[in-house]
Amino acid sequence: MLLKFSTWSEIETYLGKRQDVFIPIGATEQHGPFGLIGTDAICAEGIATAVGERDGVLVAPSIQVGMSLHHMKFPGSMSLTPQSLIGLTLEWVDSLAAHGFNQFHFVNGHGGNIATLGAAFSEVYLKHPNVRCLTTSWYELPPLQAATAQYFGDGEGYHGTPSELSVSFFLYPEQRRETQPLDDSPLVDDQLYSAADFRRCYPDGRIGANQHLADPKIGEKLFGIAVDAVLERHRKWTELK
Repeated sequence: MLLKFSTWSEIETYLGKRQDVFIPIGATEQHGPFGLIGTDAICAEGIATAVGERDGVLVAPSIQVGMSLHHMKFPGSMSLTPQSLIGLTLEWVDSLAAHGFNQFHFVNGHGGNIATLGAAFSEVYLKHPNVRCLTTSWYELPPLQAATAQYFGDGEGYHGTPSELSVSFFLYPEQRRETQPLDDSPLVDDQLYSAADFRRCYPDGRIGANQHLADPKIGEKLFGIAVDAVLERHRKWTELK
């Protein structure tokens, strides 16, 4: 059930039964030479929408630009500052909490959002003592970690990974980019302080990722695993209330 395709009376009926809501959050940032700039938002929104359909949970509009300041030397990347993302998160919650929603499950597709979301939740709880928030980064769930290790091994890497490319290409097959074998992208020991440091250390945007392994057929399998795992986590969390 998507908020954007609902009427106010349908939302009122929903709130009479349950008060939980998914908020997909991703990023708009470079994903190496073959990954879509919208990869993080595409994956988070697709997974949250599928879980919502499975369990009848409302899915709010996604937050598609995240905290990506470290990618800003790559053309097309967009970023919020941590302060802006905290404010945006708080106002997303404020708006829905005003109607009676009290459990906000953020399905996250970008590691750079995690610390900022944690800080935002502290402000949420100060303002809304009865509200609860949860972040689930789909790629960190144990079943996903096991599957990516099986399919990609050391080629998974840490950014612009074949797993996230595979899921995005499964969701949008018409947007698939044909990958080519590239030299290894090893981890650099240098401390990264700025976007310029990132571009210098990882000039094509990848971090340890073999993007040539990306496959939409594997993406379909990973997507199914992610949907099952997020759904299980959501059910356990909502039962705690």
